[in-house]
Amino acid sequence: MKGMREESFQVRVDCYSGSRDAERPYRVRMGEADLPVREIMDRWHDPDAAYFKLLCNDGNIYIVKHDFDGDRWTLTQFVRTGGEREP
Repeated sequence: MKGMREESFQVRVDCYSGSRDAERPYRVRMGEADLPVREIMDRWHDPDAAYFKLLCNDGNIYIVKHDFDGDRWTLTQFVRTGGEREP
């Protein structure tokens, strides 16, 4: 897929918590970038982690992984969509 990167590195993700921790991400932070989440496009779990496919306000798609052991977030995939940036 054009514009897709498959590197993994640590990020900060701000979430609304519900009955489970990290139930609904609302912001991704990478270095100086502060990316509000426009839409949670998909989510899935395995026994050790939760994954979220996020459309952020920059118009790009980010797949982030929340490792339950250690409470660590990583960006596992980035797709530059060329989509519109929201104000």
